[in-house]
Amino acid sequence: MFFLSQLFPNTARYLGERILLVTVFCLISIAAHSANVCRTEAFEGMYENKRRAESLLPKNTSSMKETSIYVEYDQGNLYYHSNFVTKASDDFGLSIKYPTKITGNPRENPAFADLQTMFLNIVFAERPDQNTTEIAHRILKDDVQLLLDVSMFDKNGIPRIDLKDVQNIRIVDGHLKQSLSVSPELMSTAKPPPSLISKITGCCLYGRPPNWSLKFSEELSKQSFDAKKVKFTSLFIDTATEKEIKNSKKLKSAQVKEKTNQLKSEADLVKIFDAAKGNTLVLIGHVEGSDYVIRTSSNVEQLRVSITKIRKLAKERDIQLIDIGCETTKAIMDESFGLGVLTKYNSVEAVKSLERSLEKSTTFEEFLVNVSSEGLKIVLEPSFLTNDAKTASIYSKIREKSKEIWTKVAQITFSNFSKGK
Repeated sequence: MFFLSQLFPNTARYLGERILLVTVFCLISIAAHSANVCRTEAFEGMYENKRRAESLLPKNTSSMKETSIYVEYDQGNLYYHSNFVTKASDDFGLSIKYPTKITGNPRENPAFADLQTMFLNIVFAERPDQNTTEIAHRILKDDVQLLLDVSMFDKNGIPRIDLKDVQNIRIVDGHLKQSLSVSPELMSTAKPPPSLISKITGCCLYGRPPNWSLKFSEELSKQSFDAKKVKFTSLFIDTATEKEIKNSKKLKSAQVKEKTNQLKSEADLVKIFDAAKGNTLVLIGHVEGSDYVIRTSSNVEQLRVSITKIRKLAKERDIQLIDIGCETTKAIMDESFGLGVLTKYNSVEAVKSLERSLEKSTTFEEFLVNVSSEGLKIVLEPSFLTNDAKTASIYSKIREKSKEIWTKVAQITFSNFSKGK
């Protein structure tokens, strides 16, 4: 057995004290959770993983620019299988003819979720110098093809590895041994890791994980939307929002006649839901944790009610509820580490997008498309298919130097929607 630090001089320091265990015979002990880099035929007991990868990978190569890497998640371990055959140093006394494979548990060693680290271990048998490392990183970003198996997304649709700036990503199904016809887009978010999303329709309506885009579209087609049956209420107290509502023909007409500055108890809120009984109610307000909070212009808390309570009130009155919880400016800035938000989704912006949606939408899908806009993406999440309360996140564009980053500024939740209602 060898330690990677013996193959790459000073590797322990290079990986930030993260050491990967290597054996030239590629034996792994599940009980011991040992982790390996393999340059022989296969890991013992992982021949099915090998077959899945080989069914999708192109022919073997020793060119970094022609490298493809298949990655899957299997029983808590990440499995990387490349088509790259490493050129071994004469010091090893080895003749390497098989492509590099790596497997390990990312919870036990975060290095396994670091694609840059994995790529260096795939293509080099010795630690490269700084200049070679930088070249390899650029090649990974611009040329290497990543075959990401459907198992590589967690329950929230987030990739299990940090994809950073990787350009060439294909979504595949290793068990079906086929590539999926989706065009994933990497959305760099203020809170890493980046999301991998795919467009559903329009300019800015997306879904994650990307291989679920067709499922999202099918679910949207089941949901009816009648703008004529929409009621509207705002839990914001500010002059700019009230002015925008007043100037909005559709929202002013749909608004439930309760003044927000007079909402001081749950009993006051119940009156709004009573007035919207049997209809669709669009509600917008500030969310703090698990509550909707109404604050005065001087930031004094006037009313706090749990989101659970809001949705219960709607269900009891047969209301199809669309509640849009906007993050506070402080929450947005905390999420984006103080970066400047180019397109805020504040209460005024929310009113503008809702006016557009009620004026132009005849279907549920059109409603979402019209709420979104350039610089403002809506991303459907897995809960949209699995939960009774269907959620979608609204992301706004920020800019950090020359990079485009997206931060979550609001969440839309659809409750009590039934097929064809």
